[in-house]
Order: sequence, then C-alpha cells, then structure tokens
Amino acid sequence: MSKMPEDSTFLCAEDDATMRANLIKDLRGLGFSGTIHEAENGAEAFEKFKADAANIKFIISDLMMPGTNGMEFLKMLRAETKSVPFLLLTSENDRNTVIQSVQLGASNYLLKPWTKQSLAEKIVFCWDKHNK
Repeated sequence: MSKMPEDSTFLCAEDDATMRANLIKDLRGLGFSGTIHEAENGAEAFEKFKADAANIKFIISDLMMPGTNGMEFLKMLRAETKSVPFLLLTSENDRNTVIQSVQLGASNYLLKPWTKQSLAEKIVFCWDKHNK
C-alpha cells in the first residue's frame, strides 16, 4: 500500500449488501484494519460522516443508490470538506457522469465489478492526490 495508514477509518456507501460486504472484504484483504463505517445511501453516509468526521480518512461511495445517490452525497460532503479522498463506484461507463463527478470533487472513480488490485491502485491514487 501507499503511505495511507492501515488503521485508517473508511466510510463505504453502497446500497447492495453483497457489494458492500465484498468491498469491506477487499479492504481487509488489502491490510486495512481500522474502522469501516457502512451506509446504504448517501443520506445515511453523510450522517455517519458528520458523526465521525475527525476520524474518517477515506470515502468509497456507489453512484446509484436509492434516495440520496452518490453524486448528491458528494455535493453534501464537498460543502463540508475538500480534504477527504472520495472514490466513486459506478457500473455506468458514461463519460459525462465521470467528468461531472470529478468536477464536483470526486478524487477518482472505479468501475464495477472491480478487482482487489484495481481497488488498491485507486486508493493509492486518491490518497496521494489528497496528501501531497
């Protein structure tokens, strides 16, 4: 891994329970041993972020979620902070959506289905982008 501490706290927003479990399993498999907060939509994720903002070091969020989606969550988060890396998960291969998410402050995006290796590479990229 990069310089990102292995005991870092993550926030993972994903409405699909199986995908969320796989994401957490991959994070653990990459050696991350810190707290991983889980949320099923952007509104819940934002509440969890506000409750533990001092400790959350990295956010991974699905784009398409019921209620408050990933793009709306990103907007709410960036109104609060620009410093936390935000990796957007998407199954859409829509270039305009990706461009819009980066313009709104996403650190990068990861297409579903991901591999553990691609997840690791994106985490390193996002972490380095925010911790130069």
